[in-house]
Amino acid sequence: MVWTQNINSDAPVVHGMAYGGALYAGGWYTDPDSNTPLWRIEKRSESTGNLVTDFGTSGAAISNVVGEVMAFGANGDNFFAAGTDFAPGLDAEWRIEKRNLNSGGLISTFGINGVITENLSAGDDTITDIVLNADNNSLYVVGYDFTAGVNPEIRIERRDMDTGGLVGEFGTGGIITESPSGYGIPFAVTLDSGGFYVAGFDTGGTGGADQWRIEKRELGSGALINGFGTGGVVTEYVSGGTGGNDIATDLRVNDSALYIIGATNAGLVTPRSWRIEKRNTTTGELFSDFGTGGAISETLGSGATPVSIVLDSTGLYVGGFVGQILLVGGFSINQKGGFEPRKEPILSVEDINDDPGDYYWRVEKRDLSSGALSANFGTDGVYIYNPNESKSDVDEIFDLAIDDNGLYIFGMSNTSFGQYLWMIQKLQFPDVVEVAAASTAAPEILPETGADRGGGSNYSLIVAAIVTPILLVGSALLIRSRSRV
Repeated sequence: MVWTQNINSDAPVVHGMAYGGALYAGGWYTDPDSNTPLWRIEKRSESTGNLVTDFGTSGAAISNVVGEVMAFGANGDNFFAAGTDFAPGLDAEWRIEKRNLNSGGLISTFGINGVITENLSAGDDTITDIVLNADNNSLYVVGYDFTAGVNPEIRIERRDMDTGGLVGEFGTGGIITESPSGYGIPFAVTLDSGGFYVAGFDTGGTGGADQWRIEKRELGSGALINGFGTGGVVTEYVSGGTGGNDIATDLRVNDSALYIIGATNAGLVTPRSWRIEKRNTTTGELFSDFGTGGAISETLGSGATPVSIVLDSTGLYVGGFVGQILLVGGFSINQKGGFEPRKEPILSVEDINDDPGDYYWRVEKRDLSSGALSANFGTDGVYIYNPNESKSDVDEIFDLAIDDNGLYIFGMSNTSFGQYLWMIQKLQFPDVVEVAAASTAAPEILPETGADRGGGSNYSLIVAAIVTPILLVGSALLIRSRSRV
């Protein structure tokens, strides 16, 4: 069943995590008094979705800075929120906050009064993901900066979780920067006892095309680990030819394997494919018994992109969005929170399955060994949410989180072009099939206090938002991220 909430603010982008029986959601919202987009973090009940009012102010911790939360991580009594802010002015800088899980208060011993900011260049420097390692008390931060010039470079930092200080043994003074094959951007990081893994893309494909890039590095020094791929790196250009856009967007690891998701396509006007891979954590080689030769590829539409993956003992879950790219006079519209890497104006897009501009949620559950879709999830292994079937509608997933009680989806929905809404859904285990019935109509927006409409712990909550879409042409990189615990 569905219930909704409305904070009466502009808030189209949301990332989140499930931790300690609660949900933490963050992104940005527009302050109604100043009309300024501010960094916002909420704590909500995992069972009902209601705001936990003793967190922050009435359930929300708001930093008085123009910015956006991109990733979460939690350890003990505290959590970290990382992303970007525009405090320097026109350019973006890295921002990391450490807060108490219960009160939402900043931890003053971390950084400066609970906050670390780094304005690394005159460009839009951005954190894309973080991961925590309790064994060495370290926070690993990945993203990119523009210190090398017009192109972004990969930047990885290791910081002490107590103080936020850089760990000197890692890279050079706690920092690794690299510009492989022209340039690259990391989107995701995860770790196990043998090292940490970073996934994204570089421009080493044919003719400078974007190709998948997966690295494995030592937890202590950050050095690439020989034996994984070639010199610690796996690169893969699936599309072939020139002008392809192959991008790894997320990855997770368990005791048996490394799972990577991303998008591949042969060019700007051809169908885009979801791609899921299973690789050996030591060698980086594909497992041949997973999918076809270690990979699953699904052609779903020119704008289709898987953005988040989570694992449990019963399977892997992949969430993202499907739809067609909407064009306005040759410009590509920034579908806020998704990303469409573009180096040149788009002239046309082939309509594959849906009306151009109609984006909808898609979540799959697959077998960890074979990659086969799970029959007991959604409809034949797929859950679809498309409340507003219109050429101007944008419904996108940004994050998945999972615990013993259910699967949580953090995303965006809208009722018409420019009318954006935060949305968080819970799909309760074991019966996810019934929840799909809520995907056929737009949820009603209720007052701020919300209302429980029955149906056990399944729910969907919505936060109203109105934003002006951004038109981008030329070298446009639209970045999203996800949470790590």
